[in-house]
Amino acid sequence: MDVLTFISTIINSLAWPIIILVLVILFRKPLLNLVPFLERLKYKDFELQFSRDIQLAKDVANAEIPIENQEREILSIPDDKTQKLIEVSPSSAIVESWKQIEEIAFKKLQQLYKSNPRKLRRLTARTAIHDLMYNGILIPPAERLLENLYSLRNQAVHAPSFTISKENALEYNVLANRVKKQIDAITELPSIRLQSLTLTILQLNHLLDTGKYNDISTEDVKNEIEKGTILRYLKDKAKGDIDLSLFLESDTYPNFEKLYCEQLQSILEAYGGDERRKWGVEKLGLCLLIAWTNEIIQLGSGWYPSE
Repeated sequence: MDVLTFISTIINSLAWPIIILVLVILFRKPLLNLVPFLERLKYKDFELQFSRDIQLAKDVANAEIPIENQEREILSIPDDKTQKLIEVSPSSAIVESWKQIEEIAFKKLQQLYKSNPRKLRRLTARTAIHDLMYNGILIPPAERLLENLYSLRNQAVHAPSFTISKENALEYNVLANRVKKQIDAITELPSIRLQSLTLTILQLNHLLDTGKYNDISTEDVKNEIEKGTILRYLKDKAKGDIDLSLFLESDTYPNFEKLYCEQLQSILEAYGGDERRKWGVEKLGLCLLIAWTNEIIQLGSGWYPSE
């Protein structure tokens, strides 16, 4: 191979790499500008999912924790620190909104646990949220909203900053303010253990199964609830078939009779006369009492799980 042929071969071999290198140098800036677009495209599904999750949380709040329009407007205004973060870093604003929930939960439980040194010693912002979510202190809709907000907060922590919009951060803050309002409204710890309510249902279910007490009408039950004597009425009426001594004659469940009757009276006041539509009960008083005891459990307020 002569010299000219060798040089020609080298040039042919290097032509495309040189052309590509020149193109990269010429279009370096446009290519760099394309990187954020490609990155955003990569996380587009995350953005859409996050927006859907925010909407689901809003649906829970609007359906189950209704508020007046005027109050909604007040809760939609973020504090100064959160507002600044929304403008600069929406994901940081979400973390800040969650932090405020932890702080108000911690302060509230410090008040409620002041007579219980053991619980106070182990109380932190994280354990306060746990107590609110799993110990029956919040009503179930507020618990569900709190769980949704916790999930969204975790998504925001691990997501690139550009995937969270200012609108989503603002919507999160509104929902966080609604949860904070629910926490702030708590005035006392639940008073009834869940086990006492489930035991009551078992006793009522046994009476129903005997078929001997179908003459107890819904009106009979409502009258006794109104007087606050429903348990004593059942004790006398079904003597030998029901044992209510744990509730009426021992300290195992202190104040259960009073607290149970108060909650039944609240349901009677709110829904009395509407039991057929709401619970499908029309005739048997024991069925109504079972439904209303179950309703106390579902409402979630006023009782706490077994330790």
